[in-house]
Amino acid sequence: MTIRHTSRMFFAAYMLMTLVVLGLIIKTIIDSGRMSAIKGRPQMVNTIEPQTTYEYLQNNQNGFELIDVRCSKEFSRYHIKGAININVMDLKFVKGIRKFLRSGKYIIYGQGNSRSQRAFDVMKKMGFQEVYMMSGGLLEWELLEYPVEKG
Repeated sequence: MTIRHTSRMFFAAYMLMTLVVLGLIIKTIIDSGRMSAIKGRPQMVNTIEPQTTYEYLQNNQNGFELIDVRCSKEFSRYHIKGAININVMDLKFVKGIRKFLRSGKYIIYGQGNSRSQRAFDVMKKMGFQEVYMMSGGLLEWELLEYPVEKG
């Protein structure tokens, strides 16, 4: 092996290690939520656990409105009792959300987290102050065997 060949191998190994470390740093930043501002998202995502949501609904506490952001077909199959359906993927989502008071309190949920995250972002950009995303969405709600309304 020549010195030149050894130098190239060392440089390639160094670059590979650098990329791995950089990838881990970026993943950590994204996981911690600091990257959200770069993506145009609000800095802080307010989440609420399904257990807390259930307690609020049972005790009718705090005056929260529950918004299901799935499509109407999914909503008609089943949803959390008392939820209002506004499909975040519909072009009329913003128009539908404008009907709500920006000073109100809202818990939003989807099947999982992706659509509710999108709805959360839109609502925060529109000036809604108290918006909470139910973590895990309806999937988590069902795993905990909380009731759903059919139809």
